[in-house]
Amino acid sequence: MEPPSTQGHTVAGHAESGNENIDTTRPEGRDSAKRRRLKSYAETSSSSTTVEVLQRLQEKSEKTELKQDQQMVEILSRKDEKIKIQRDLFNLQKKHMKMSVKQHKKENEIREKQTEAQLMSAESSIMSIDIEKVPPYLKNYYLGMQRQIMERRGFSSPLNNGD
Repeated sequence: MEPPSTQGHTVAGHAESGNENIDTTRPEGRDSAKRRRLKSYAETSSSSTTVEVLQRLQEKSEKTELKQDQQMVEILSRKDEKIKIQRDLFNLQKKHMKMSVKQHKKENEIREKQTEAQLMSAESSIMSIDIEKVPPYLKNYYLGMQRQIMERRGFSSPLNNGD
């Protein structure tokens, strides 16, 4: 006897064609397809959002680093300028000190010359006194002063020879 024929029977709505590798699963339903699409979209969206956030963070980091570099350059430039100004100030103070010392020397020279001029004026008036017309009690004083003046000026006193 022949085995019964199975050609007319269907499995899960498919006609059997003698091939054993036939897909026996149901087609995807509307709701499950929707869920799969949303899940795929969420994963894609989530990963692209993550990439965007990371890119923005990277850009922000680069901008911050660039800004810090610019600020550092500006700080160094200002420090160089400050050093130059301090050097110029030091040189001006040094120049001022030299000029001040020079001025003090000149003032001292002027004072010495004024003192010398006053001394010469006083000596001149003492030397020009006529001893014969001076009262006798002042005669010795003026003779002594004239003698000191002559010695200080490097002259030997003619008055000493006359004593």
